[in-house]
Amino acid sequence: MWTAALLERGRFTACLPAGVKAGLNPPALGNPDNSYFGNLQFSNKDFSLTGMTVTETTQAMPDVRAKKRGRGRPQVRSDEETKSAIIDAASEQFKKAGFAQANICTIAQTAGISTKTLYRLFPTKADLFGELVTTKISRYILVLDEASLAAMGLREGLERLLLAYGRLTLSTDAIAITRLVLGESDRFPVIAKVFIENAINRTSVAMEKWITLQAERGLISVDAPKLTTGMLRGMMVMEPQRSVMLGQLAEIPDEEVIARSKACAKLFLDGCAT
Repeated sequence: MWTAALLERGRFTACLPAGVKAGLNPPALGNPDNSYFGNLQFSNKDFSLTGMTVTETTQAMPDVRAKKRGRGRPQVRSDEETKSAIIDAASEQFKKAGFAQANICTIAQTAGISTKTLYRLFPTKADLFGELVTTKISRYILVLDEASLAAMGLREGLERLLLAYGRLTLSTDAIAITRLVLGESDRFPVIAKVFIENAINRTSVAMEKWITLQAERGLISVDAPKLTTGMLRGMMVMEPQRSVMLGQLAEIPDEEVIARSKACAKLFLDGCAT
């Protein structure tokens, strides 16, 4: 009767499986062994059921098991592309407003995404700041290909190393990030931690490895590569960086960075002996 009622109302048309008679109540839905529904088969033939003639429609029924499309708009760009857009927007916002006042909604709007998407990719503002620093440093690391540096002569390799470090550290973006960290790390210690781990340590490792390699080759005499690295870093960037941060200079021209890298390399390798 239940089946006949459904057929009469035109809910579906089907051939009953063998052994199933019209007028019977449907098997219990909770029975895991129930094959009543799974055995329904469609046909283009007519058949009789309790005095009624039912004709199956020729239109195929939709597959109710098909996976439904997710709600919302389909993703039009990858997460990596979205992250890149967020980083660019965050860089401008952090430079303009600082860490504490940086507005996540503004960053999301500038990147052309929702705040929900931003928080999915960067759960906290510190995570976003950390990724920003990492992105900037990665560009520097890519320039310092270890195999290429190892194949260069001593002076050429050191000049290349110092030039890459100088261009990174004395760039407008890097100086803005350094100023932000120095100004707000007392209230937000996490950004100092991120800056040390993602910026200072990573750039120091690259330089220290090169110095250690040259010492092992017998080309330079260095007892403490880590200490030497710190001295080279300071000689290359400290004075010009301070001049920009204190407002004495607007920026450091690239020609000056190049000249400084050559002078620092010469001073380190030749010493001050006459």
